[in-house]
Amino acid sequence: MNPRKELARILFCIIIPLALFLLIGMLKIHTNILQPLDTVDISHWDISFVWDLFYILIYATIMFGPLLYWWGHKKEGIVLAVLLSAAGIFGLLSKTWFKLPRPPLTTESNYGYPSFHAEISVIGWGYFTKYAGYILFLIPVLTGISRMGSGDHYFTDVLGGWLLGVGCLYCYPYLARIRVPEPVWKRWVIILLACGIIYGVGHTVEFVPLILGLLGGFFIGSSAIKRSWKPVNKKKGVIALVLGVLVSVCILLSALVLPEVLSAAGAGFWMSVCPLLFVQLNLHHYIE
Repeated sequence: MNPRKELARILFCIIIPLALFLLIGMLKIHTNILQPLDTVDISHWDISFVWDLFYILIYATIMFGPLLYWWGHKKEGIVLAVLLSAAGIFGLLSKTWFKLPRPPLTTESNYGYPSFHAEISVIGWGYFTKYAGYILFLIPVLTGISRMGSGDHYFTDVLGGWLLGVGCLYCYPYLARIRVPEPVWKRWVIILLACGIIYGVGHTVEFVPLILGLLGGFFIGSSAIKRSWKPVNKKKGVIALVLGVLVSVCILLSALVLPEVLSAAGAGFWMSVCPLLFVQLNLHHYIE
């Protein structure tokens, strides 16, 4: 890419959205200038089933990285998983930094700005526009609206989430260029050190231990696997995906007796090794 075009891309797609995200947060803390935007109230619309649908859809994005990884696009899946996890944790931590309240009738207990769901929806569904077209951007838009409709966020919370999501989404190509150390032990040291630091900062923040556990377990496993697997056909791929998700859910349920971060790490580790297991045991041969 032309250096000037790349610089313009960084400015308009990363720096400006992130700067606006920070600006909105500071204005909400120190002034009332944005308050008129937050008077928009659609929580009285009697379509709670629509709001619930988009609330569920957002959790599909958690599997987008593993889905690409399982389908044979190893590096692409790993980088997307890193981006979604890191951006998600940053969004959750930023809630505790801004400490801005939610609408008064919400049932959510944590802070409001930015909307985590709006942010992650932009990254996850926005990334897949490269495969399905820009029509997918309707999902992040409707997800943000649904968070207002459910009474859990103000408009500026959603706007901040969208801006943070856009800024993080366009970091993908630069994240993909990072070279990782070749020796496995060096990769593990970096992973464990990064996870330890983030856990120390955000272990009391809701969902951070869960995301961090999934991330750490996934990268501990995937960083040690050098063998590749070819993309499978659709039928076999869907069956393998379902099996992978079901086992992951079962491992996550061990949180009933284990610390959440450990059960999540186990699920993340399974996500990283199950494609190789299918290949080693020739399970795809029997899925017809």
